[in-house]
Amino acid sequence: MEGCAKRFASLARGHWGGCEIRNHWVRDHCMREDKTRSKSYPLNCALAGLRVCLIVIKSLLYPDQSWPALQERCQRYPDIAFHAVTKLRAK
Repeated sequence: MEGCAKRFASLARGHWGGCEIRNHWVRDHCMREDKTRSKSYPLNCALAGLRVCLIVIKSLLYPDQSWPALQERCQRYPDIAFHAVTKLRAK
């Protein structure tokens, strides 16, 4: 029984650790979600949806690039963001 509990604990830590790095850290640190000061529920929901869309677009088009590196490239070359969105248009 002890081996089963250790294995379950390991799986749970791995799952939540991955969620924290792939989602929460990106949203909090890179996208500064925690610094949002708006009290408007519809605005906050829309911004949260946009952040999720950005995470998906980045994972599809730039899976091997770090968030800080991609942000720096987009600041230097703003057309990168436009081309990323147009590549994913529904046809």
